[in-house]
Amino acid sequence: MPDLTIKPVAAAGNKVILQDQAGNTRLQTDDAGITITAPTIASMANCTFPAGHVLQIKNALVTAYSADTLVAGDNYIVNGTTAYNGDFQLGITPKASGSWFLVSVRWNGHCHNMGDGGFNVLKNGVRVNAPSDTNAFIQSMGAHDNGSSFMRNVAFETLDKTGSTKGTSISFCVVYNHESSSHACVTNRCSGGSTDETAYSELIVKEVAQ
Repeated sequence: MPDLTIKPVAAAGNKVILQDQAGNTRLQTDDAGITITAPTIASMANCTFPAGHVLQIKNALVTAYSADTLVAGDNYIVNGTTAYNGDFQLGITPKASGSWFLVSVRWNGHCHNMGDGGFNVLKNGVRVNAPSDTNAFIQSMGAHDNGSSFMRNVAFETLDKTGSTKGTSISFCVVYNHESSSHACVTNRCSGGSTDETAYSELIVKEVAQ
């Protein structure tokens, strides 16, 4: 059928107004745009959002104290010994394809010989924005210090641009890379184990539309 066109008389301020049964305006055209009042969208599945729009935010807040024995290479810290079984990880199901993910990390604790290690983020087991070399990391650490009396704080972000598939779950994990084994890595407390100094650690992932 031909198009059905509804338009007001061409004069400034004239509108097309749709009302509900109670006389409340639900849709109104303006001189330069449209006003929709109190819309209810049954499903966002078919909506397209502009680039830069945050689609969702997820976090993993680590409140427990843990002490992990390091091995050479990436270590799944915080009660973890193999991929993604520790507390410092989370899964996110993308709401769109091609999204980017902003990963924010804050960690409190102490690892022995911290000058020989640093932190990485893994996406489905693959390092994000870091070389695959054994001793390579996003966030390096300073020289060794007396971790028995105070904690270190690490805070960093990285942007994953490798994309996504809508509805297909992704796992992000924080790992600590060390060049040797047998050292201890303590989270949310100093290595001396004193309860006088405690903290929380957190992993945050934001899905950003592209």
